[in-house]
Amino acid sequence: MKKFYHGSTNANLTRLNVISKCNDNPSIKCAYVTDNYYYALFYIRDMDINIVTAWVKENGVACYEEQFENQLEVLYKHQKGYIYHCKENENFKKSNTNGIFYSTSPVYFEKVEQIENVYFKITDAIKNGKIKLRKFKDVPKERIEALYRAIATNILKNNFFEDNQKLKDFYHKHYHIAWNLALEEREEKRT
Repeated sequence: MKKFYHGSTNANLTRLNVISKCNDNPSIKCAYVTDNYYYALFYIRDMDINIVTAWVKENGVACYEEQFENQLEVLYKHQKGYIYHCKENENFKKSNTNGIFYSTSPVYFEKVEQIENVYFKITDAIKNGKIKLRKFKDVPKERIEALYRAIATNILKNNFFEDNQKLKDFYHKHYHIAWNLALEEREEKRT
C-alpha cells in the first residue's frame, strides 16, 4: 500500500482537517498530503514566509530550486518540525500536481517523526540522491529574470507587504532585484 506524508512545524497533530482550498477544484475544501517523504520535508517551514520552491518530477524524485543565493540554508537551517505518516485512506485523490494528493475528509496519522533540523535532513537526502538541488548559481539567467518579474508583480499586488513587516523585510533582503523592479514599475505607473 502506498504511504502518504505531511510535513508541519505544528506538534501533536492527530489529524489534518479539511480546510485548504483545492487547487484542482476551488469549490471544495481539502487536506493535502504527499506520497514523497522527502518532498514533505519542504513543508516544514516558516508559515509567515511560506515559500516552497520544490516539486516532484514524474519519476518521483523530489527537486528543489533556489531563487536566491543560499535559499535552502536561509529557509531551513534553523527549522524544526514533524513528518506525519498518514493512516491508509481510500479517499486520497491524485491532484494535477506530481506528488500531491488530497482528501475531502480528515486525514488521520499513525506515526509522527520529529525532525530536529530540517536543513540537515534535506542536505543528507541531497547527498544520498533522494533530492535533486539546483543551486541559484546554476539556474539559467532567463529563468531567474522571469521569476523576478513574477515576484515583482507579486510584491506590487501585495502593496510591498506593508501589513507584514517580516515578509516585507524578507523580500527586500532576499529578492532585492525583484523588489527594485517593483519599485521601478510603481514609479512608472505614477508618472
